[in-house]
Amino acid sequence: MSVTTPKKAEVDRGGADDAESVKPLLFSVSETCKMLGLSQSSIYVLISKGELETVRFASVDSVRITRESITRLLNTGRSRKPRAHYRKRRQAVRALPSAEGRP
Repeated sequence: MSVTTPKKAEVDRGGADDAESVKPLLFSVSETCKMLGLSQSSIYVLISKGELETVRFASVDSVRITRESITRLLNTGRSRKPRAHYRKRRQAVRALPSAEGRP
């Protein structure tokens, strides 16, 4: 009987079958950039607008983006409802008289 040694990736992830089922919950900004095809500044804009949910680790001064917020952004185009002040502004613009009625 011969014994084969598993490959390094199989050892680190718990075997070939388990490697496919293990999915990370958090991604770095650079990983998110590669996944979405956006620049780092675009990712930070999405974070500041609240489109991407983050987890901050103060001890290592890093930001991680949640898998759920990336999925929501890809599925719906935005990760949460528009903020109230954006909705109010949009309603105010719609309430303006149209250019056709002006002299």
